[in-house]
Amino acid sequence: MARRPIREERERRFGRRFFALVGGVWIGTLLIFGATTVNWFHGVSLAQFALMVVFLFSFAFVFSKRVLSLVLPPFRLPSLERLDRQPTVAVLYTTMNDVVPDCLRAIHQDYPVDVFVLDDSSDPGKRAVVDRVAGEVGATVLRREGRKGFKAGAINRWLSVHGREYEYFVQAGEKTGAKYAESDLSAIVEIKPSDHFPPGAPAGLAAVPGTKSIELVWDRNTEADVASYRVYRDGVKVADALQSPAFSDKDVMPGGNTRMR
Repeated sequence: MARRPIREERERRFGRRFFALVGGVWIGTLLIFGATTVNWFHGVSLAQFALMVVFLFSFAFVFSKRVLSLVLPPFRLPSLERLDRQPTVAVLYTTMNDVVPDCLRAIHQDYPVDVFVLDDSSDPGKRAVVDRVAGEVGATVLRREGRKGFKAGAINRWLSVHGREYEYFVQAGEKTGAKYAESDLSAIVEIKPSDHFPPGAPAGLAAVPGTKSIELVWDRNTEADVASYRVYRDGVKVADALQSPAFSDKDVMPGGNTRMR
């Protein structure tokens, strides 16, 4: 990170020159006003000149900024070219019935990126807009069952499924007035996320006794990565790899008590 001390030294040198220019303009304007407009033997004129000292400093500061903005080249923002290697970049656009077509169309990058639209919209009209605009810009639309975690949940879901293909770094930005500046890039972090969190326990389990069986039904889990269900009778597994939230147990004995889970 040898560039940072060089950059900081340049910034300090520029600051000294800038305030030297401000001081020169300020002192110059004070001398002009003092020589041409101030009556040094009149109290009101001296009071007015005291107010002008403050005003002229503000004038000198703004004037110097305007002059320098005309002669200095634009500040060159940090670019990915200074990285040792070119990482893969993804742009994530999250929406839930609030897609802004112009905002989505504005995702134009000089650097090659993959654009993903994480759409949790429930309105069919909004979904149609997302599909249409995403097709225009070449973005990939991803949708999920349920809306767990809201937009942050959509991003977490994307990280668990697609994030292993990407590397991450962070950059801070600051906007002052019409100007915008960005920090140096952080170190690159490689991540291969994996989902270690089990799905929630099935809810709504109900048992309906039949003539020669017990019919079990329960609510389907909302997690998109649920692979299958298992059924236990009295602590013993009696079914595995069930794809639907239902099971018919035909091996029960009538007249007894049975615990199913």
